[in-house]
Formats: sequence, structure tokens, C-alpha cells
Amino acid sequence: MAECRWYPEPSVALISAFIATSRGENRRPKRRRRRCPRSRPPFG
Repeated sequence: MAECRWYPEPSVALISAFIATSRGENRRPKRRRRRCPRSRPPFG
């Protein structure tokens, strides 16, 4: 991943992490968020 080295900015790093998380969630079924959304409020 030379892109991360080319752009050592926090924005790029966050985007990379976000993409990785999106891929992981896409591969695994979203059962944690739909289990009990009332148990934990959204991080906002």
C-alpha cells in the first residue's frame, strides 16, 4: 500500500481504515447492529 506512504495525511489513513471496515462488514452479516439497537445508542 504505497498510497498510504505517498499521502501521510490523517484523512487518507482514516479513509483507508473506513474502506477496510466497510469490506469486512460487507463480507460478514450485519448481525451485531441489528441484534439490539436499543441496547447501545448510536455514536453521534
